[in-house]
Amino acid sequence: MEQIILKHRAHEKAVSIKEMPDGIDFFFKSKSDASMLVDFITGIVMSRSKSSKRLISHSEQNNEYNYKFTFSLTLPPVNRYDLIYLPKKVATALGGISHLQLCVKVILSCLLKKF
Repeated sequence: MEQIILKHRAHEKAVSIKEMPDGIDFFFKSKSDASMLVDFITGIVMSRSKSSKRLISHSEQNNEYNYKFTFSLTLPPVNRYDLIYLPKKVATALGGISHLQLCVKVILSCLLKKF
């Protein structure tokens, strides 16, 4: 996954990237930049996405609101030699491949070393 993000330069608008115990956190200046990365990843990998917003500040004089947006993606954990079941829709979208697939290779990279 990290190789695909690097190849398509989907990480370029990120202000910073931090490795966390349960994943990787990307930080962006704008909601649209973060949304583009979420759309890119969900278009490539089966994943669950969740979004939320929290009010940071509010100015009653100007009627302005400042929100902090959070997007969360959950990717399925796949290891080498795992047997994977693909739903019918996904198997058809991938060219009519079999519903059962065996993972023979997991590619790891050093995305964080780029920053």
